[in-house]
Amino acid sequence: MPSAHISSGTAGDPASAVDRLLRPRSIAILGASPREESLSQRLLSSLAAMGYLGEVYLVNPKYKEIGGRIVFPDLSSIGKQVDSAILALGDAQLEAAFDDVLAAGIPSAVVMGRGQEVQPESGAPSMLERMGARARQAGVAVCGANCMGYVNRLDGIQVTGMPFRRLGPAGGVALISHSGSTWSGLLGNQRGIGFNFAVSAGQEMATTMAEYIGYMARQPSTRVIACILETVRDPAAFVAALYDARERGVPVVILKLGRSVAGQAFAQSHTGALSGSAEVHDAVFERHGALSVRSLDELLDTCELFLYARKPPYAGIGVVTDSGGERQLIADLAADTGVAFVELHGSTAARLARSLDPDIVPANPLDYWGNAGSSILLPCLQAVADDPGVGITVLATNMATGRDYAVECSGALEALKHEGRGEIVLMGNISSTLSPVECARLRSGGIPVLMGTETGLRALRHFTRYHFGALAPLRKSAAAPALVARWAVRLAARAAGVLDAATSFSMLADFGIPLAPWIATDDASAAVRFAQEIGYPVVAKVDARNVAHKSDVGGVLLGLDTSAAVHKAAMRLQALGFGSQLLLQKQLGGTELIVGMSTDPQFGPVFTIGAGGVFVEVFQDFALCLPGDAEATILGKLESLKVCKLLKGARGRPPADLPAVAAVIARFMDMVLAVASRVEEIEINPLMVDGASIAAVDALVVLKQKAADA
Repeated sequence: MPSAHISSGTAGDPASAVDRLLRPRSIAILGASPREESLSQRLLSSLAAMGYLGEVYLVNPKYKEIGGRIVFPDLSSIGKQVDSAILALGDAQLEAAFDDVLAAGIPSAVVMGRGQEVQPESGAPSMLERMGARARQAGVAVCGANCMGYVNRLDGIQVTGMPFRRLGPAGGVALISHSGSTWSGLLGNQRGIGFNFAVSAGQEMATTMAEYIGYMARQPSTRVIACILETVRDPAAFVAALYDARERGVPVVILKLGRSVAGQAFAQSHTGALSGSAEVHDAVFERHGALSVRSLDELLDTCELFLYARKPPYAGIGVVTDSGGERQLIADLAADTGVAFVELHGSTAARLARSLDPDIVPANPLDYWGNAGSSILLPCLQAVADDPGVGITVLATNMATGRDYAVECSGALEALKHEGRGEIVLMGNISSTLSPVECARLRSGGIPVLMGTETGLRALRHFTRYHFGALAPLRKSAAAPALVARWAVRLAARAAGVLDAATSFSMLADFGIPLAPWIATDDASAAVRFAQEIGYPVVAKVDARNVAHKSDVGGVLLGLDTSAAVHKAAMRLQALGFGSQLLLQKQLGGTELIVGMSTDPQFGPVFTIGAGGVFVEVFQDFALCLPGDAEATILGKLESLKVCKLLKGARGRPPADLPAVAAVIARFMDMVLAVASRVEEIEINPLMVDGASIAAVDALVVLKQKAADA
């Protein structure tokens, strides 16, 4: 039987407001109706289905009684403090009713309607924006708008217009979802994953994902938090909530919806086009220890693993299977997903060899099946579990319904669990084959069941990285304050748009970025003299503020190796019609990298490093860095790139000094953050690396519109 909950904290405290929202002692339903299929009647059925013990007040001036219940004409007539109000009203009535909720001092509300206005004023705040602003000012927690409500399994509270007749038991997974359909689907899962709280957050007109994460992480019953995320409405609070959850040892698993770069389509730099929504969010999640998944099945497998398993003694994963073909599949998918299996110790291999057929090589993953069949399953599992490097022992099998072998597998895993040999996991290779009866048996004994090879491997990767991977260290900027101040003044005087090359290169040089020798001039004779001084070959480019990518307009001429060629190139470029200003540089060889910054609308400056050149968007070989990344983190991102094989000396190339490249990128990041108030986008493309030589060859700096002109 659910127990009545007494909220703690003071009214107006955000934590207390969310507590009143999700654990209310009393609820008022505004818009109560006697119609059987009305939202208010469905809400009453929802509350009754789980045995809500608190007070429920019906409010509607049209009725005095509904179904034997007193109906109050307004909130003030109730005469008691109400914890939460549910607005079962049409959009036309929402705003006035919400004002009544605020006037009554009710600390929380659920708004299921969409809050659409018939004729909204152009440029004026929308209805939901107005309501949200007033709610935040009053410290009122709001679930919605356009949501399906919430379920609180701890106290037996179900607030939804589409009630569940049956729900699994309360558990340790907290769910917050921007998608209502996904919320209901996850709640109805048939794998026994139980929730303590499950919130359909909707449009978050006042209370955001960050506040829900913060609340859930503080609940003693929460073992893992699952988030279905469309957008982050309060980035600073969201990051703080992830940090707090990590500090409390509560993993946050996030499925980010809308993994698209469409919002970056109009960026002027290559960097802006690369660093789209998905990549930026993934970088933020990684920085703060959240776990990013790509599908709902991966989310459920990951949550189940954290729900049942504890931190193992070692990070190593040992896999035992009964199929040579599926062993190959596991190895293939593990390579794709970045899962490494620990090499078995010699003593373990010798122990296994005593049970295995002579032609079976003891290895990890282990295909144990031979002439002895399942009779050696438990000894093989025990040997792998006892290996000094194995902390998680996985049995990968299909567990088909109706086979005695499925029962044998369950028995072997239960025996292993009883012996206390680290963490024990079943991974099914075909989710639709797994026996519901045997899965329920294992889960009841605290053994997680992962429902697919790929999603299971991804879950294991998340699990081991969370428990054994440290968060990357952060670094403070090394830019000199006087230098920062000088360039702030210089850029403040410049108009918005593309900055000229001379100023861009001067800024790079001042901040310690090595450059190819260069000159900006409108005099062809001066260009020739410069080429003669630095030596051939040289490259000539147009230098115009309205040309972001010079090669796209034929504004780059390479391989100029005589005075006549330089003079002819200058005449040709000036004839293109982009002005007389030219940029002449020493032509360098090597591997081309791109280093850039774009401004994410939610999280601010983000940095891209990757394979550079004119085909940067075609090859899509890049990684994102965030402000504060240490040089070791930058180096790790650099080494993750495919182009790094060239930097390390492939095909006879001289190997690059990768730590030196990372140091240059760190200086670039310091420079960008120093001038970020005026810079919208900036990139070096290419940064040419040839052995020990590192030099910026081209730069694009796009200045923001000044605040006074915005």
